[in-house]
Amino acid sequence: MAWDRRGFLQLAGVGTAACVTGGRAGAVEAASASASRPAFGISYEHFRACEGRDFMVAVQTDEPVSLRLREVVAAPTLEGYPRPRQTLSGCFTLVFESEQAVDLVEAIHAILTPEGDTFAALVSPLGNDGRRFQVVFNRI
Repeated sequence: MAWDRRGFLQLAGVGTAACVTGGRAGAVEAASASASRPAFGISYEHFRACEGRDFMVAVQTDEPVSLRLREVVAAPTLEGYPRPRQTLSGCFTLVFESEQAVDLVEAIHAILTPEGDTFAALVSPLGNDGRRFQVVFNRI
């Protein structure tokens, strides 16, 4: 299921960039500002282990889209932040790529991991070719 950006921000609250919730395959629930942590660890370390593997992204009108996780980019450590390791684990970007152009609009999409876990996150296109997308996590 996909929501437009405005609808998601209204649901999650002003100032919230993205909230995630997860469970086992197919059990994606609507995210909210008070959502509990997903059943699996959404962390830099977890996704680094998945680089080069395929994820399935649900789209509202078509079959799910397969995207390969090309890169997990760590956010630079925030200067003066007292817990730099925690910052690394919670602030990162997933860069996905498709072999061919896909019609995937910027929206909140359900994403199925290679292990069968699901989560919902804002997927944004990178560039105009319809082949590269990103998901940004910013949890401090």
